[in-house]
Amino acid sequence: MAKDDLRRERIVEASKISSSHDANAIVGLLDSPESAVRLHAALAISRQEITQALPELRRHVGSEEDADVRGAMAVTLAKLAVPESRDTLHGLLADQDENVRRMGLRGLSQLGDESVIAEAAQWYDGGGWKMKQEAVDALSTLQTEASRTELGRLKAHETSWWWRRQIRRALNRRATANS
Repeated sequence: MAKDDLRRERIVEASKISSSHDANAIVGLLDSPESAVRLHAALAISRQEITQALPELRRHVGSEEDADVRGAMAVTLAKLAVPESRDTLHGLLADQDENVRRMGLRGLSQLGDESVIAEAAQWYDGGGWKMKQEAVDALSTLQTEASRTELGRLKAHETSWWWRRQIRRALNRRATANS
C-alpha cells in the first residue's frame, strides 16, 4: 500500500472515530503519527467537551510539532479551562505561534488568573489587531478591579476611536455582567 493511501486511510478512520462518542477511542487518536488524525482528535475533544481527555491533551500539546494541531489543542484547553490546565496554559503563552499564545491567554482569563493583566497589557501595546482584541477580551473576561483599571488605562492612552469603543464596550459588558 502506498504511503498516500495509508495516510488517507488513517484520516478516514480518524474521521469516523471522531464522529463517534467513544471518548477513549478519540483520545487514542492523539498518539497517531499523522498530524491530520491528531487534529481530528483535538477538534472532536473540543466539540464533544471530553474533559477526561484533558490530561492527555496537556501531555501532547507541549511536544506537538504541527502548529495547526497545537492550535486546536490550545483551543480545547481554553474552552474546557480547568485549574489543572493552568501550568500548560502558561506554557502556551511562550509558543511561537500567535494563535496558540492567544488561546493560552484566553484559557487563563477564564480561570481568573491575575497574571493575565500584565500579559494582556503587553500584547495590547505591542501586538497586531488579533492580539489587541484578545487582550481586551481577556481583561473583560477576568472581571476583577485590577483588570477594569487596566482597561481604563488602555482606553485613556488609545488614540484610535475604534479601539476606545472596543474597550468601552468591554467595560460596559463587564458592568452589565456584574449587575
